Amino acid sequence: EKDDDLRVVTTKGDPRVGYEHHLNVLSPSDNELKLVAQLPNDVYPDKIGKVNEDGIVQEDIKSVRFFENKAFVVTFLNTDPLYVLDISDNEQLKITGALEIPGYSSYLHPISDSLLVGIGQNVDPNRMIFIDDDSINAEDDSPIVEGAKISLFDVSNMASPTEIHSIVYENGYTPVEFDYHALTYLKTSDDKHRFGLPVERWRIDTVVDLESGQKTDVWSQDNSLKLIEITGSDSTAIMIEKGSIQPAMSTEPDQATYVSGWDDRAIFHDDDIYYLHGNSIWKSFWQTPELITGPF
Repeated sequence: EKDDDLRVVTTKGDPRVGYEHHLNVLSPSDNELKLVAQLPNDVYPDKIGKVNEDGIVQEDIKSVRFFENKAFVVTFLNTDPLYVLDISDNEQLKITGALEIPGYSSYLHPISDSLLVGIGQNVDPNRMIFIDDDSINAEDDSPIVEGAKISLFDVSNMASPTEIHSIVYENGYTPVEFDYHALTYLKTSDDKHRFGLPVERWRIDTVVDLESGQKTDVWSQDNSLKLIEITGSDSTAIMIEKGSIQPAMSTEPDQATYVSGWDDRAIFHDDDIYYLHGNSIWKSFWQTPELITGPF
C-alpha cells in the first residue's frame, strides 16, 4: 500500500497451460477497490516471466518485493530472472530490466535505494532439464554448487541489475526461504548491515571399521547461524561471512535426537547474539563469534 493505492502481483494458470502474472494497482472509489492500472498492458505488453517458443510463460513466481517506486519479482523454472519494475507512474507501469542467474531468491530484502539482498537456493540449471528442453547447454561443465544462497544485488540502474556477490552453503537450506521471521537483520549505520541466517545441512561421512575394513556412510545433521555483514551503499558494497555459531549437539542418547532448524531464530542486541535452536539458546558476540557459551 502506498499513496492510497494497493499494489498486488497475481498469478493465474499452472505449469501445464502456462502462467499469467500481473502487476495490479487498485485504488479506493465509492467504497470499492477498483483496478486503475495493470502490467502487462497494451503499451507495455512484455510478460512477467520468460516465454517459450509458443509464447507461454512456464516460470512460476518465487518472490515479490515492493520498495518505494520499484517492484522486484523473481520467477523460476531453470534459472532465476530477477525483474525490476518501474511503478512510479500508474500510466507508465513497465519492466525496466532483468537479471538471469542460476537458482532463485524466495525472499527479497532491500537495504537501500541501490542494494537488494536475495535469499533462496542456488540450482544447477542442467539438473532441471526436461527431455525436450534445448534451452540449456547440457555439455556445460561449469561447476555450480547447489545449496542455500544469499546474494547482494545492485539495482541502482533499473535497466541493468547486477549481482555483486553471493555466498552458497552447499547441500543446505535456510528456513528464511519459507518464513521471513527466521531472518535476523540489524542496520548499524547507513552503510553497514548485519544479517543472521540459520542454515541446515546434511552431511555424509564415511566410517571405516578398523577390524573388517568395511565402509559405512553415516548421515549427520549440521545446524548453524551464519553471520553475514554488508558494508557499503552502492555498487562497491562488500558482503562477507563474519562467522558462524554452531550449537554443540548432546552426546546423551536420550538427548541426541534430531532437532530441525525449521524454527531456528536469533536476536541481535548491539554486539550480543542470541541463537535459538530447538529448546536451547547459545550466546556469542558479533566481533568474536567463535566465543560461544551455552546452551541455556
